[in-house]
Amino acid sequence: MSDKQKGIIQACETVFPGADHRFCVKHMHSNMVAAGFKGIAMRQALWKAAKTTTHTQFIRRMKAIAELDVDAIKWLEDKNPAEWSRSHFRTFPKCDMLLNNICESFNSKILDAREGSIVVMMEALRHFVMKKIQENRDRVRKKWSKFDFCPKIRKRMSVNIDKATYYVPYKSNDVSFEVACPYGEKWAVNIEDRSYSCRK
Repeated sequence: MSDKQKGIIQACETVFPGADHRFCVKHMHSNMVAAGFKGIAMRQALWKAAKTTTHTQFIRRMKAIAELDVDAIKWLEDKNPAEWSRSHFRTFPKCDMLLNNICESFNSKILDAREGSIVVMMEALRHFVMKKIQENRDRVRKKWSKFDFCPKIRKRMSVNIDKATYYVPYKSNDVSFEVACPYGEKWAVNIEDRSYSCRK
C-alpha cells in the first residue's frame, strides 16, 4: 500500500487502531501484470484465491497459482492474505469487499474539499456524508419501503435460498448443526453466535 498523501495511512492507524487494511484485488492484479505475471489464467487464479473463504481452500488456490508460475507465489508472499483474501479476513467486520470502488467514488466527490485546510475539509466531508446518507434514506422510503431489505441483498438472499435446497443439516443440539454440502464438504454452524466454519 502506497502513501501518496504523505502520512494519511499513519494518521488513520492512529485514529482507527483496530481497523482492517485491505488491498483492492483489481489493483493488486495490475501490479502483478506489471511484475510480469500476465494472462487470463493468472488473473482468474488470483481472483479465486481472493474469493475463497477457508484456509484450506486458499492453500489449494495458491497451489494452482504456483502451477502457473512459481515466481508469482514468491511475489505474493510479502502480501498478507488478511489484506486481500476472504479466507483470512476477520469475521467481525461485515464487509467482504475485494475492490475499492466505493473509496474511489467517494474520493472523486471530495476533490474540492481536499483543497482546503484540515478543518474545512472535515466539515465539507461531514456535510457531504450527512447529505448522502439522508438521500439514501429518502430513496429507500420511496422505492423499497415495503421490503425488509434492498434489492441487491434480496437478490443475494434468493440465490442463497436456492442453493440451500441442496444442503442437508444435521442437528447436534438446539444451536449447533453440521451442514453437509452437495460436493462432500461439511460445515459447522452455530445459530446462537452466528458462526459457520465455511466463513461465507
